[in-house]
Amino acid sequence: MIATASQAKRKTEELTEALLKASINEEYSILSETSPCVQRLNLELSELNVYDPVSFVGEFLLDRPEFQQLDETVVTHPTCINCKAGNVARMQDIVGKFAKEVVLPHTVTCCDIAGDSEIFHPELHEKTLNSLQNQIPKNCSIGISNSNSYELGLSMVSGVKLGLCSTY
Repeated sequence: MIATASQAKRKTEELTEALLKASINEEYSILSETSPCVQRLNLELSELNVYDPVSFVGEFLLDRPEFQQLDETVVTHPTCINCKAGNVARMQDIVGKFAKEVVLPHTVTCCDIAGDSEIFHPELHEKTLNSLQNQIPKNCSIGISNSNSYELGLSMVSGVKLGLCSTY
C-alpha cells in the first residue's frame, strides 16, 4: 500500500505530537539512533530539534571527563548524510575519546546501501566496498558507523565488528 500525501501529513503530525509529549515540550532532547532518519525528521519536523548519535554526543557529552580511552584501533564509516552535513571531523573526535587510533577509509565515500537493500542484495557491498579491506590496519577489530545498514554491509565486507556510535 502506498501512502497518500494526506496520510503522510497526518502521520507527521502524530509523530510531532508524540515527540513533543515524550520530550515534555522539548525540555528533554530527542535522540534517534540513525543519522539518515534524523535528517528526514529534521526536514519534516522543523519545529523540533532531533539529534543523531554524533550530533548528540558532540553537543552534550564530548567535553565530559569520564571517557576512558581504550588501547584499540577503530575504523569509522560515517553515513553519506553525516559527510554532507560536515560531521565527519566531529565523529572522528568522538571516537578518538575512546580509541587510541582512529582510521577513516578515504576511498570509501558511499557504500550505496540505500536503506536496507544490502539485506536482499549483499553483492552491492562487495562491489562498492572492495577497497575497504586494504585500508583497515591488521590490528583493527572494531568499527563504528552511525547507521545499522552501514554496519551490516561494512562488517560483511571488512570482517571488522561494527557497532553504532551509541553502543560504545
